[in-house]
Amino acid sequence: MNQPRRIGTAAAQTLTGALSGRVSNSASGQSLQGAIVRVVGTELRADTARDGSFDLRAVPAGRYEVEVSYFGLDTKRASVEIVAGRPASLNFLLGSDAVQLEAVKVEADVLGQARAINQQRVAESMKNVTSEELFGEMTDNNVAKALQRIPGISANSDGGTEVPRYVNIRGFDGSLNSVQLNGARLPTSGTGQGTVYGDTARAFALAHELDHPVYDCLYLALAEVEDARMVTADQRLLTRLRGSAWEELARPLVSA
Repeated sequence: MNQPRRIGTAAAQTLTGALSGRVSNSASGQSLQGAIVRVVGTELRADTARDGSFDLRAVPAGRYEVEVSYFGLDTKRASVEIVAGRPASLNFLLGSDAVQLEAVKVEADVLGQARAINQQRVAESMKNVTSEELFGEMTDNNVAKALQRIPGISANSDGGTEVPRYVNIRGFDGSLNSVQLNGARLPTSGTGQGTVYGDTARAFALAHELDHPVYDCLYLALAEVEDARMVTADQRLLTRLRGSAWEELARPLVSA
């Protein structure tokens, strides 16, 4: 009695195929993350990954129109034939006549902000993304001041200066924040306030002056603010500091 139903299920599974491809910018060739790919007339859709790729599984066999949309660029459609049991490939190059007519600088600003908006709208969690181009136009030389331009973030000082050093995200205390720079968690001054954002700008300045990675200079900046001494085994950093105004901030690690 159950055998016909099992055969029917197996037959239905063989009537589907797969569709994959990549979405890129027609002007620069750059992969577009956050583009929305959907099969017109169905509920099938996918969001492109960081490399612009997408993958749609269990697409019923037949001919379809596939539509790709990306904020700031023109929506594009293409036809594809899905054959049961076989993978199909379809790549898209998106462009915009309005962007191409503008100056190069305007094009970069528009596309940068478009990338940020598209990453926000396909994010699985609540996220605010600000493009590098927009930050480049800010005159603030303090990270906390720059961050307070993002919705839901407020900046606070430590009471001894008007320069903000800490931020609150959506009303939560700054000590609950976890901040990363290029995937590495930023250190704390140990004051219970979480990461010292105001000192991050100082770390970038030290990194420029010493021609040294900014992550190591974060500890150096904290030592400067707390009037402390950092202990390090980084001989390259110690060499950079030798003879400089910050030489007294660091001491070499001595093995027992």
